[in-house]
This record gives sequence, C-alpha cells and structure tokens, in this order.
Amino acid sequence: MKIIEKDEFLKKEEDDKNSYLLKLQFDRKFQKYYVRGIVLPVLKNLRDLKWIYSNEQELLKASDEEIADIIRNNRVNYSALVKLLTPIIDEEIKEEL
Repeated sequence: MKIIEKDEFLKKEEDDKNSYLLKLQFDRKFQKYYVRGIVLPVLKNLRDLKWIYSNEQELLKASDEEIADIIRNNRVNYSALVKLLTPIIDEEIKEEL
C-alpha cells in the first residue's frame, strides 16, 4: 500500500513540475527576462569560459563563434547547456539563441 502511495506521490510531483515548466515556456515576461537577463549575457561572454580550457591552445586563439562551436561539439558541455535551457526556453527563442 505504501509503495502505491509513494508512486502516486512521485507521479503527481513530476506532473506538477512539468506543468510549471510548460507554464514558464508560455510566460512571455519570464522568457524576456530569463533569456535577455541571464542566458544571453552568458552566451555573449563565451570568451570568459576560456579559462576552463586553458590547456587547449586552439581555444586561446578562437573567436566567440569558434568557442561556441567547440562547446557545441563537446557533448558533455553541450548536453549540460541544453539541459539548462530545454525545460524552460520555448522553441522560438531557442532558435534565436
């Protein structure tokens, strides 16, 4: 009996989380401030991420676009970035980024 109750509780918790994230995707005010206030400044300052890769000579000479490509091609970093953005940012804004 307790196992069934726990499963139902976890399912309800997951449903609540998913509905909240979906609500954020359609909240234009949140999208504006989250994307323009948090995400874009991080992406615009990709050059600051070079210290993470200070041993990689190709990054020390790379432009911001090249750094973005390297991060995109690095599965671990790209996966982390996508997981950060995916649940919240709607598709239209993701394309813009």
